[in-house]
Amino acid sequence: MATQVDPPNGVKNQGKHYFSMWQTLFEIDAEYVSITPIGRGASGVVCSSVNKETDERVAINKIHNVFELLRGLKYIHSANFLHRDLKPALICFRRCSFLTHPSKRISVTEALQHPYLAPLYDPSSNPPAEVPIDLDVDVDEDEDLGALL
Repeated sequence: MATQVDPPNGVKNQGKHYFSMWQTLFEIDAEYVSITPIGRGASGVVCSSVNKETDERVAINKIHNVFELLRGLKYIHSANFLHRDLKPALICFRRCSFLTHPSKRISVTEALQHPYLAPLYDPSSNPPAEVPIDLDVDVDEDEDLGALL
């Protein structure tokens, strides 16, 4: 059950209300009501809500450690390390503006500067890698590289 709670440190942001579900604090825009827990897992907690102005039902996903994930992603990008399966849809709930088509997606740095995360981000505490990551893979010339991958 979602329980309405006081804001952290007693400081309430205008137009927000606060709920606790499964020991996770949600700060939700006041136009969203009927906060109901849906589920929880390793990546975060999900609740449903209704926009009282449009009557639209939405899911709100509070991802654990999205900020740390983006900082780590920025670091591995600075080391010229390629990755896969880290899509915005996997790391951010529906209302983040960087969930868009890949050609229109903002960079990790821009995501860290997004109003949702900007209060947490200090560029001086997130230095780039000093050297590129070198994964020197020894491949026997007779082996099929495709089979190794």
